[in-house]
Amino acid sequence: MKLTTYPTASAFLDAVGSSLGKREAEHHLVLGVAHAVASKGAVAEDLFAASVDDDNGIALAALMIGDRPLLVASDREDVGASAARQCINVSTGSMQ
Repeated sequence: MKLTTYPTASAFLDAVGSSLGKREAEHHLVLGVAHAVASKGAVAEDLFAASVDDDNGIALAALMIGDRPLLVASDREDVGASAARQCINVSTGSMQ
């Protein structure tokens, strides 16, 4: 698994938008927040945007703005807790 973080919501959308957009009804919150932030140009220190990829593609996408809850999206049934834990650890600064 590979964790990638993005400095802007636009970069996040470029990386995961088409994948999440295939099932937009399920991922409308993550996509909507990312589009809203991209249109405002949120500063990097207020934004956590990441994806976890494996050999099968995007396993998980995560987005957090400031002190708001971490939003997580995945189309994959095989996504285990380790992918989500990676995003949570990075977003909170605890690299375990």
